[in-house]
Amino acid sequence: RFFFLMIRRPPRSTLFPYTTLFRSGNYLSLTIILLKCMGLSSYYSTIMIREPFLLKPVLMEKIWGGRRLETVIGKKLPPGKFGESWEASTHPNGISTIASGFLKYTKLDKAIAPNLKEMLGRKIIEKGYKTLPVLIKFIDASDKLSVQVHPDDAYAEQHENGRGKTEMWYILHSEPGAQLIYGLQEGTNRSILKSAISSGTIGAIE
Repeated sequence: RFFFLMIRRPPRSTLFPYTTLFRSGNYLSLTIILLKCMGLSSYYSTIMIREPFLLKPVLMEKIWGGRRLETVIGKKLPPGKFGESWEASTHPNGISTIASGFLKYTKLDKAIAPNLKEMLGRKIIEKGYKTLPVLIKFIDASDKLSVQVHPDDAYAEQHENGRGKTEMWYILHSEPGAQLIYGLQEGTNRSILKSAISSGTIGAIE
């Protein structure tokens, strides 16, 4: 079991649309975004300028999840197997809600939209972003994760109407026997990978 910090952002360049194949098991992880703790301008004025705000996480049930978000981190979970807790996100599948201050109950993307410069900063805006470019999450993997395929920006925009991503993980907690499997064996090409997926033997090329 692991805890780790992960920062996701679109890659600067990739040679192949599928940049990462990642499977792992028996760990607890954390993906983290470094949010700019700045207040809102214009309508929201100076109430938030002096203090950061809290975000309500979005819990995700996963077949490979468990209960360690509760037993290790201390989160209160409903019944079920939870694999992820999205701590800061403007992803359409799980948008964070502001949980404190003047903007309490406001969706994070709605707060950012009229305040791009104040909340994202000039450099992020110059890269073409109009929403949070990274996602923070805790991950509790009690079994091997589902296969993770991460496209670059060009592929994601064409096929998914979104942006690509890379990941950074920071391990916070682990247990004896825990493993991380990153990538494929040297020489694995698209044909070999496709065949291994079809035959259920992908473990042989990890």
